[in-house]
Amino acid sequence: MKTAKKWSTLSVCLPAMLLMLPLLVLTAQAQVAGAKPGPKYEKLKVWEGDWTYEGVQHTTLLGPAGKFKGRMTNRLILNGFALESDWSEDGTVIAAGKELHCYDPAKDQYVTYSCDNFGIVSVIIDTFQGNTVTGRGTQTDAKGTASIIRASCVFQAGGDEFTSKLELSLDEGKTWIPWYELTAKKVKR
Repeated sequence: MKTAKKWSTLSVCLPAMLLMLPLLVLTAQAQVAGAKPGPKYEKLKVWEGDWTYEGVQHTTLLGPAGKFKGRMTNRLILNGFALESDWSEDGTVIAAGKELHCYDPAKDQYVTYSCDNFGIVSVIIDTFQGNTVTGRGTQTDAKGTASIIRASCVFQAGGDEFTSKLELSLDEGKTWIPWYELTAKKVKR
């Protein structure tokens, strides 16, 4: 008798669960597909587009002084929740890298993750204020040497050009060494 009762309950519940499964899947897909970034994510759009840039690098533990020219392509990804950047340049050394710009709503902060073909990895916390983006974070080279970095980007009116300056500190921010400066212009289409 107990076996018959088990099958009776299972025979009623199983079809009901099977009928509900597609509804649960569609609901989950709708929630993911309907996810839209809020207003804080709009700030990431300042970088969007294709850019060319040129600048000067100062002598540091990361390399010799010299001039460089490059290009970068920045595009929103993941439904606008992040911005991906690919860059490459020619100069005293040939460099290329990737960046991922994100907003962390739990900490109410913007984070940039970066890595390049020299093995340099960095994490920078960005702050947006008017036409200026400043950043501060940590960086580690391929040998394991860590430094603190700080950056500033100032956008010109219209947002089609910006200047940027990066500095390094090897003593926990007591002294700063200029690393590089550049000017970037958005490619007109």
